[in-house]
Amino acid sequence: QGGRVFLYLLALVLAFLCGYGARPFVEVKLPERRGEAFSWQAIPLSSREFILLFQNFLLFCRRENGRWKIEDVYRVVRDPQRIPQNPEDKNLHGFYLDSLSLPIRRRLARLVEKFETLGEQEQREKAFQLAESIARLGGFSELLVYLSPKEPQVLREAAALALGRRGYKLAVPFLLEYLEELEDESKRKDLLAILRDLTGLSLSPPPPGRSWEEVIRKVKIWWKNTGSRQ
Repeated sequence: QGGRVFLYLLALVLAFLCGYGARPFVEVKLPERRGEAFSWQAIPLSSREFILLFQNFLLFCRRENGRWKIEDVYRVVRDPQRIPQNPEDKNLHGFYLDSLSLPIRRRLARLVEKFETLGEQEQREKAFQLAESIARLGGFSELLVYLSPKEPQVLREAAALALGRRGYKLAVPFLLEYLEELEDESKRKDLLAILRDLTGLSLSPPPPGRSWEEVIRKVKIWWKNTGSRQ
């Protein structure tokens, strides 16, 4: 309860500093789920930003392109024994706001740093595994950087595969590049399923021993006429 009061007061202070101290919290009742009613409190910081107070969490939200986006989420923690890296950050009251996304950002940075070193062909499997790990942490913007002919082939194919599995149509040209060089039929069929989902085309593997040129041609035409314009 004390943490919630602290969080409530902190949100008020932030709003006051942003010039919105006169605006009261707005109570928002969400629909019941599994018999539980969720209650939020919201306070505007500007016309495009506001804070949501939910339990012991502060959600900083911003409006972009007509949609509300949660920029970051903080949890109130009381840790009087904490010794911050910067001594000036030490709080005598012992309350701290811990960002829930900061540890993820740090882990993403470490994974991307490792990923960048895996440009050789013999490192392909490791690159594919790291790209998957980056995608699972939500590092899509980090992977999109590698969808470029200027990047090593191993990295752009690994990034394309991880992004393609998650619906990124920008990965299609690079998945085609990967498909053309693949020799493993089972991997080709897995890749074909991804391309089928991305393009909406009716794609079937060729009969055994036949070329994949027709499949590749269909996808290239789709990309030229439709995919590149989306």
